Amino acid sequence: MAIGTLAFSLRWVDAQFVGTANRLTFRLALPSLVFLSVAHADFSHGVPIAETLAYLAGLLVATGVGYAVTSVMRLPADRRASFVQGSMRGNLAIVGLAVFQQVLGPGSLATASLYLAFFMLVHNLIGMTVLSGAVPVGGSGPTLGRRLWTTVVSSVANPLMVAIYLGIFVALVRVKLPQVVTDSLDYLSRLALPLALLGIGGAIREYARPHHLAAALGASAVKLLVMPAAALAAGLLLHLPKEPLFMVVVFSASPAAVATYSLADGMGADRDTAGSIVMATHVLCIITLTAAIVVVRLITG
Repeated sequence: MAIGTLAFSLRWVDAQFVGTANRLTFRLALPSLVFLSVAHADFSHGVPIAETLAYLAGLLVATGVGYAVTSVMRLPADRRASFVQGSMRGNLAIVGLAVFQQVLGPGSLATASLYLAFFMLVHNLIGMTVLSGAVPVGGSGPTLGRRLWTTVVSSVANPLMVAIYLGIFVALVRVKLPQVVTDSLDYLSRLALPLALLGIGGAIREYARPHHLAAALGASAVKLLVMPAAALAAGLLLHLPKEPLFMVVVFSASPAAVATYSLADGMGADRDTAGSIVMATHVLCIITLTAAIVVVRLITG
């Protein structure tokens, strides 16, 4: 991320490159990584219900606290929607998988990708519900029908979710893929995490809006501190084992998803507030994610 920011500052790359890199990551490289990880996952242990419940608990607490903070700050509807979305929708695939690969090793990606399928579904549904309140009743903006359609499409038909569905199918029916297909997807998957992190670093300055700093810091506190703390408490109450608990907390402590900016813009919410939250959470998560990892390790031994 730091290298991406430096490259953008020195004009080695520009906004057009960052946009192209992000599209390549989300539409091709990251789906390849997730597909291969899920296709090799072990489904003998069943659906991660307890893990999903712990993550959902963190989501709901962060959403509720986000609304409470925006009420105190008296933000208008469009900024409130962006604030709450940034408080609960995390950059799960990029930051989460990068942390697991580094801390737990590449072998953890299969399990993490399985969790990702369920976590992305619930946070997409809640996030789009939050954004549907960006425009007051009778105001200008997307119609209710269009918002509902966008919610469904975003939740079940984006490239990452399609890759997860295909990976689950391959794992369950034990399809043996041709070697040339596996090798090609493996080459593409190696691009995913470094290219995505470089793209985020390059985009950080683009998202910065100084006059939205107060809202960005408030949402960052909810996203990076409140949500992982709530997920950790729920995970402990559900007696999650050490590694699943670690994954739930790291996923919950991930910074605001880059997609929150484009979704806010498309759904009538305030894109500048959303962009500032993306910038602030990605900078601050360097500290908070490290702290979350230390706390979980201390608790679990």
